[in-house]
Amino acid sequence: MTYPPQGSAPQPDPQQPQGAPGFQPGYQQPGQGAPQGAPGYQQPGAQPGYQQPGPQQGYQQPGPGYQQPGPGYAPGPQGGVEDRQSASLAHLLGGIFSWLGALIMWLVSKDKSAFNNAEGKKALNFQIWITIAYIALAIINGIGAGMTTSSLLTTGSTGFGGLLSTLAGFAMFAVWVLGLIFGIKNFNAVKNGQETSYPISAGLIK
Repeated sequence: MTYPPQGSAPQPDPQQPQGAPGFQPGYQQPGQGAPQGAPGYQQPGAQPGYQQPGPQQGYQQPGPGYQQPGPGYAPGPQGGVEDRQSASLAHLLGGIFSWLGALIMWLVSKDKSAFNNAEGKKALNFQIWITIAYIALAIINGIGAGMTTSSLLTTGSTGFGGLLSTLAGFAMFAVWVLGLIFGIKNFNAVKNGQETSYPISAGLIK
């Protein structure tokens, strides 16, 4: 048996992997992870592709020209320029020629748009009420005229019939002026894209 010379280091076993004594290959001491900045490690909140939540692109703030609808106003279609012209004529012709003018314009333009249909019916309904009041006053005027004629034949004076006929005549004129004023008012309102209104809103034409 031969012994190695003293002072010489023992030769490593050729079948044993070289490396640090006592450590297996691939083993790392605790706390010795991947160095900072190594690929695959990122600080929280700095991941590529991550974006802070922000306003969604599909939503846009109202522009400077945007206005909230006024109180008591129901949003609805205002119609285009051509629609407003047709609808405004329904109010104007209704004021001048009473229910007949409003009826003609409503029949002509009601199928063009819902806006024309609604405004035409509004003008026609009001002028129908004006016509009813006009007819009632005309009947009273006729009764007063008959009483006046009878009084003239019997007493030679107009009597109460003359006064009644005169008052009814003035009332008929006032009713016609009322219809004309509201017709012109709503004619201008439609042209300017404003809401129309009448003192009588009960609709006879649905």
